Amino acid sequence: MATLFELVNEYNELYNLATEDGDPVALADTLEAWMPVIEQKAQGYINVIQTLEMEAKRAKEIAAEFTAKQKARENSVKSMKQMLLMALDGMGKKELPAGDFTIKVQANGGKKPLIIDQEDAIPDSMLKVIYEADKERIREYLEAGNECEWAHLEERGRHIAIK
Repeated sequence: MATLFELVNEYNELYNLATEDGDPVALADTLEAWMPVIEQKAQGYINVIQTLEMEAKRAKEIAAEFTAKQKARENSVKSMKQMLLMALDGMGKKELPAGDFTIKVQANGGKKPLIIDQEDAIPDSMLKVIYEADKERIREYLEAGNECEWAHLEERGRHIAIK
């Protein structure tokens, strides 16, 4: 069976041949005969599109469920470790044997946490300035009919709507 693109190409070739030196009635009849074939192929595309959309939606739902399970389990682990730390601190111990395991209290590595107590008291020499494009202002400038060599507006894209 021909692909949708092959069918469209054949339809266009027939149209071109018929419009060059053909009979208008024969053209209309030929093109009308091709439409059900193209419509049937398009229906197949729509069926596959809808199936893939449903599968994608379900996959997204499953991913959200697994993400929620992951977070819940990570929170449980964190909570249980915090309880063990509090228990060891309460006993004044740095180490506790637990069957085949040994629980040890260790200091975290890396840089010491930094807490800014007064944002407005930070001297200018300790601040950094970040420049970024004001895209909304640039868009308004271009939409007003102005031109510039460093930015332009693109045409909007197109998409298929299935109803």
